[in-house]
Amino acid sequence: MMNILSLLAATVATAAPGAHTPNPIPTLAQDAAAVEEPAWNGSVNVGASVTNGNTKITRANVAVDAQKEIEGENRQTFGLWWNYGEEAGNITERRAGGKYQYDKFIDDDSYYLGQVSAETDDNAGVDLRTTLGVGYGHKLVQKENLTVDGEIGVSYFNESFAEKDAAGEDTFDYIAARLAANTEYAYSEKISFSNGVQIFPSLEDTDDVYAKLDTRAKATLTENMFGQLQWIWEWDNTPAPGLKRSDNQVLLTVGWNF
Repeated sequence: MMNILSLLAATVATAAPGAHTPNPIPTLAQDAAAVEEPAWNGSVNVGASVTNGNTKITRANVAVDAQKEIEGENRQTFGLWWNYGEEAGNITERRAGGKYQYDKFIDDDSYYLGQVSAETDDNAGVDLRTTLGVGYGHKLVQKENLTVDGEIGVSYFNESFAEKDAAGEDTFDYIAARLAANTEYAYSEKISFSNGVQIFPSLEDTDDVYAKLDTRAKATLTENMFGQLQWIWEWDNTPAPGLKRSDNQVLLTVGWNF
């Protein structure tokens, strides 16, 4: 009889509040919190030079490139740049701009895209140049050390010049096709090359064509630091009044990855 009573007492004590704490059941909120949001990764490039004495020249440039990708879902690409030059108190160069692109993956090789950009360039007489478009992209080459993406689409293209032309116009806009390609090549663990090209041929007037080529050679210096040689070539078939169609820019910078 005593054995039975002891067994019942032990059972009641085990079932009493506070006597046993069950393992918590994971909730959907906890599961979602456990999935880390992909972080932005990219680089900051800086270049500067100052000459003082008989000749006074100041040059500076800063560029930021960043990307965030959720594998199999989407990719965002963002860029900013600013270039400035001054000689003997006179501004000789002033450029600034930004760009953003959103890619929605269809499968492993294809994606839809939306892009927007805006820039200003005193030397080219451009108060503001903007693009806004949509399109389709495809991975043309996918190797261990080489990737090539091709893109095609349609964009709204707008240019506002600092001076009016002979007809009294200073703003031009049109619908353009957009043809683009992006290439990344790793020559070795420390040396890599990249190239991005965009062409905007007008769908309304064949004379209106704008193109931009951005080629970079990068050498790793430390874990997060690198040196970069960059060549930017621009072609505007209908430039601002009195200015040339072609512009070249060469930059030697130091950058940091983040």
